[in-house]
Amino acid sequence: MHDKGTALPTGQGTPARRRSQVAYTVAEFAELLGKHPNTVYEWIRKGQIPFERIGNGYFIPEHALGCLRSPAGDDALAAPPRMGGEAA
Repeated sequence: MHDKGTALPTGQGTPARRRSQVAYTVAEFAELLGKHPNTVYEWIRKGQIPFERIGNGYFIPEHALGCLRSPAGDDALAAPPRMGGEAA
């Protein structure tokens, strides 16, 4: 009898799902949005997304994803609005 692996062929089985998290690292957040991590660091530097700094790392809360959706309702992402501040 031949030894058979337990892995399913590519494209079969259930698709991998990304679990919801309380917060994401910069790299995870950038990957979710299809952006470069430097873009996320720029948003942090400008105060455009909420974040927490723990040690040397930055963590972005999950609710920040909702701040980045385009108002047109499509999947395109716009630059996030500034957090806080006054309306012009």
